Amino acid sequence: MEVKANGPNDESGRIPDGPTNPMVTPLLTDLYQFTMAYAYWKAGKHQERAVFDLYFRKNPFGGEYTVFAGLEECIRFIANFKFTEDEISFRLRWTFGKA
Repeated sequence: MEVKANGPNDESGRIPDGPTNPMVTPLLTDLYQFTMAYAYWKAGKHQERAVFDLYFRKNPFGGEYTVFAGLEECIRFIANFKFTEDEISFRLRWTFGKA
């Protein structure tokens, strides 16, 4: 099986600009996702393609079905996923009580 590097697949070679909502940051994820991201990096697999699910546990607002919208925003978020120094410091303080 051939492993392909992460990155843009379109002919322009352009990664989409970041999320349009400035409140959307990598800090909105849970500890499991941090752990898995670290495991990929530690194993040297952070440049390989990865597959994941985007889901929620319950239909919002007590509904019986859900209409998904915003795929482009999700792609922008994933394509530009990175932590700033401030976000890393915050996460360390929150997790371990120190920076």
